[in-house]
Amino acid sequence: MRHIHSFLLVNLILLGLWTRGQSAPPTTLDQVAPLTDDFTVAAARLDLTTLNLDAAFQTLTDLTSDGLQSRLSPVSAAMVASWKKAVKEWVSRFAEAGGREIYVLFNLNDLGMEPPLIVATPMNEGANVDALRELFVSSGLGKEGTCAVIKKCLVVAPKPILHRLEALQTAPAKNLRPAFAQAPPGALQAVFLPYQGAGRVLGEVMPVLPPILGGGSSAAVSHGFRWAILSVSSPPALSVQLAIQGQTGPDAEALRRTIVASLDNVGKIDPVRQALPQWETLAAMLRPSVEGDRLTLTWDRPEIERVVKTVLLPATDSARQKAQAIQSLNNLKQIGLAIILYGNDHQDQWPSHLAAILPYLSNPKPLLLPGEEAKCPADLMKWDYTKQVQWLDQHSAYTYLKPAAHIKDVKQPDKTLLAHQRLDTTHGATVPAVFADGHAERLNREAFEKLLNK
Repeated sequence: MRHIHSFLLVNLILLGLWTRGQSAPPTTLDQVAPLTDDFTVAAARLDLTTLNLDAAFQTLTDLTSDGLQSRLSPVSAAMVASWKKAVKEWVSRFAEAGGREIYVLFNLNDLGMEPPLIVATPMNEGANVDALRELFVSSGLGKEGTCAVIKKCLVVAPKPILHRLEALQTAPAKNLRPAFAQAPPGALQAVFLPYQGAGRVLGEVMPVLPPILGGGSSAAVSHGFRWAILSVSSPPALSVQLAIQGQTGPDAEALRRTIVASLDNVGKIDPVRQALPQWETLAAMLRPSVEGDRLTLTWDRPEIERVVKTVLLPATDSARQKAQAIQSLNNLKQIGLAIILYGNDHQDQWPSHLAAILPYLSNPKPLLLPGEEAKCPADLMKWDYTKQVQWLDQHSAYTYLKPAAHIKDVKQPDKTLLAHQRLDTTHGATVPAVFADGHAERLNREAFEKLLNK
């Protein structure tokens, strides 16, 4: 849980990159650059001095006001509120200890490490190293022995990475400074640098691009790409800007053709179309324009809202409903098995209520709607039977249909309904149900109504 909490903490910080004003150029890059080399392929910089968390959370609320807020259960809403509080406290303690910026570096030499990342905080004058180290350790972002001051930065990374950085003597990543120099102002700036030897290897292994990337020569990808920079700016003119630097103008145009062809071809893949029905809308917004030897793409607030509300939220809904449908069938299988086991122990009698099968379940969660398990009292299994019945009548997601005949007298157990998900909690045109033979399936509404009437 500690590591999950820390992961969410970092992600909420990165999602909260909406600030009071634009950030200054990364003067601290001189301290961080010695931690990089030609195998460094990504570097992100987060300026926490300009971070306005209240504005950040409000922006997230505004962007998801038509979807996410109404989808959150009371339990989930409480968790989000807790995470917001944790983020505010963390950022406040970071500032009090003299921290200003955080860099995250990814180096190919660190593949296989857990995690394969370097988190570096430049040590400014007056920074409290001990307080910053304790903050990283106590929040789970680091642990004892994984925090060290290296080349004027407090570095958090696995021990093997720390040892590598302490011995590092090579020149910094070649295009790191030029890329950051071209970055638009923003609280978040992320640079992506191709490994210098990757172009040669790609050209030899894949001289022709695969059809999904549009075919043709791979030269534009293998040798025509210098770096890419992503920058997030602040509201009210909230925007996300991406720039991809080509070696020449023709290289930039060739890269654009490859990107456009890839977006079109990916949209033809069935799983993509199913997961993202609005893929064409998203693909159109991801097509960059060419300005000289550079590709550029800018999303202002209206475009960001459009992506979130018409593409991401519907896709999230669809994925959530599919996951719930699978879990609901699993729940019904457990309910069906528990009912059968009850009958075996009670002379082929059906239980009078779902509360009667609680002793045959390891916990009561299968009786609840997927995602609502946290509402279940921890000691429900110890309550008296009457209280269990009352609580399940109010909270269970499933309706029990007690057959009239004894278990041994049921002539068509594979067609005799035992329980189904409550109709007011189902989505789409099907209803999950379990039968007297123990199998569970999703029934279309018409078939369900016929079985129910029988």
